[in-house]
Amino acid sequence: MCIRDSIKSGKRRNMEAAIPKRQRVVLSQGPEKPLVVSEDDVPTPGPGQVLIKVAYSTINPSDLGVIAGWFPCGRDINNLIPGFEGSGTVVAAGEGEKGASLIGKKVAFLGDLSCKWGSWAEYTLVPVSYTHLTLPTIYSV
Repeated sequence: MCIRDSIKSGKRRNMEAAIPKRQRVVLSQGPEKPLVVSEDDVPTPGPGQVLIKVAYSTINPSDLGVIAGWFPCGRDINNLIPGFEGSGTVVAAGEGEKGASLIGKKVAFLGDLSCKWGSWAEYTLVPVSYTHLTLPTIYSV
């Protein structure tokens, strides 16, 4: 069972209740085509994954290379949500203690390198091991 469905504590339950079903995302339509803002389902974390409400996402040369078709990313780049890194708040977790312990924490993260879920979205899925640090509360994300 997903932690998203079984959390009992008030803080976590309130955070889970605030997750919408749909989100805005930036989509790559393929090389030499414009990026578009679209709607997509908010993903549900599986085992070893966390769902992050994205606050900030970078634009770096790797992102641009994938969008342009210069760097293969393991999947078709049409209708791809770009973005390899960002920061935000963990709002849900799949099975596993490490992920559950991150719920409510502000983190910097490396995006899913399989290009399935990019950070140019309101929410993204990230393997727990890609959440590299917890940001102190003095930093706003």
